[in-house]
Amino acid sequence: MPVITFDKQHLDEGFMFLAKRGEVGCLPDDVFVITEPLFDPLQQSDIPFTRIEKGSKQGDVDAESEKKRAKDGKVSV
Repeated sequence: MPVITFDKQHLDEGFMFLAKRGEVGCLPDDVFVITEPLFDPLQQSDIPFTRIEKGSKQGDVDAESEKKRAKDGKVSV
């Protein structure tokens, strides 16, 4: 199951996108666990997110969404 997070600027939009479409597990620090079928539409959306890889330390995330962030010019704060 994918584990993801959103930057603060896209947190509300991202969570609502997920909650309207399927089951979402909410963890501390704005981390979400979603199902594989929910991951595909999220990737196709324009909502920037970061997938947290297994075995990574908190704060050490895979930058899967960096292309989207570069495209919209928004930076996590």
